[in-house]
Amino acid sequence: YFEFKSVMEVPPLNFNDQFVKDLLNGDVEDLSQIKWIFDGKKISKKDLEALKNRIKTMDIPPTASAKFNLNTIDELKKEIERNFDNIFQVQ
Repeated sequence: YFEFKSVMEVPPLNFNDQFVKDLLNGDVEDLSQIKWIFDGKKISKKDLEALKNRIKTMDIPPTASAKFNLNTIDELKKEIERNFDNIFQVQ
């Protein structure tokens, strides 16, 4: 599931809601299926650091961690961080 983002501000508006929706999408079985591609003409890879910080503080429903066979939201957040460069890209 690809999200193409042509934004100048990271994180984009409604990031929390959009990302949680992707996590809870019934067709998504693995984090590698989620791809957010940002327009490299508007932002740089270093701008994605703000997304890492946002994810650390996000409220994610417990059903999301269970969906990915993880015990806690903290485990899910660590897994997202491990897969961050695969999920969030600038091109």
